Amino acid sequence: MQKTIDDSVYLSLEDKEIYKYAIQIGNVDHMQNMSIFSKKGVFEKKGEFNVFITDPSIDIYLVSASNLSFWVDDDKKILFYSRYFFNIFEELPTFVDVVLNAINYTNFSDCEYLGNNIVSIERWFATYGHYLDEAFVLADYINKYNNDSKVILDYPVIDQPNFRCNINYKTIEDLLFDSKSINAALKPQKTLRGNNLTLIRHRFADTSFHSFPLTIRDQLIRKIKPEDFLNNEKVFITRGKALHMPRNLENQSQIENYLADNNFKVINPETVGFVEFVKFIGNANTVVITWGGALTNLVFLKKGARVIILKSESYESETLWLFDKIIKTYELKVSVINHKNNNCLIKDICSELQL
Repeated sequence: MQKTIDDSVYLSLEDKEIYKYAIQIGNVDHMQNMSIFSKKGVFEKKGEFNVFITDPSIDIYLVSASNLSFWVDDDKKILFYSRYFFNIFEELPTFVDVVLNAINYTNFSDCEYLGNNIVSIERWFATYGHYLDEAFVLADYINKYNNDSKVILDYPVIDQPNFRCNINYKTIEDLLFDSKSINAALKPQKTLRGNNLTLIRHRFADTSFHSFPLTIRDQLIRKIKPEDFLNNEKVFITRGKALHMPRNLENQSQIENYLADNNFKVINPETVGFVEFVKFIGNANTVVITWGGALTNLVFLKKGARVIILKSESYESETLWLFDKIIKTYELKVSVINHKNNNCLIKDICSELQL
């Protein structure tokens, strides 16, 4: 049964009423008025970015517990833009007591200092698509507004029950930020402290969400050296078996074999290095790919490439809306083949490819 705000044992009655009124008026930002959220800073609009900039005179802390991390001020009040679930009505009741309990049990006297002038972003899940999106936004922000800042990332470096770690996260971090970044997950035994934090909001409705700016893509490509790209004109980007829920098509192996027999090069981005993967797909004219977070890899295709997306049953309710910015920015020619009983039929693929 989904928790409600009245199930919380930590929230005050007043905070619960603020939450309920925010729902009544349909304004998630009204929840900032709850006593659990920090007021020690300013909310600003900088270009396409909405940010919260903490007061320069205070310390801020990155608290981690139960595979969650979030920022608090020196009064142990939460920074509203820390995690996606703080500004989604349905999600806050599930997480609020976990977060508040973690604050109560955190040792704030034994800290590692992150520095002065740091930038981070509202985090979603640790899955590849969200990580790549957040890394691109951080890189775009510091390039435009704060090039001397230290970037704070937080992605797992140890396999979780529902998450398989990937060395490509570290490669992407190094390519985008050089030595200007810290992965907080490498400091699991310490509470992290810093000053002058800029925290970027990252919601579905934000212009920067899943925008993948060309400037950042080109920054990566230059470091990988496009002259070393392979001449694979037709590529199938497959996937490994999903750990957190059934995502794969039933006939995935059959599709791999069929496309390989028709001169497609098959690659799984989960099993090769990031640089190798980008070089593999960067010159492709035709790409077949399975639906999911890996669709963010479309940003590494050349402009105008043809893309055929195979959609399994588990993604049935999703639309291409989330990837519209990528498709338009990179001028991709995209079509979708929907599953039939969690199979994408070979005859449908053959027809779409005109084989």
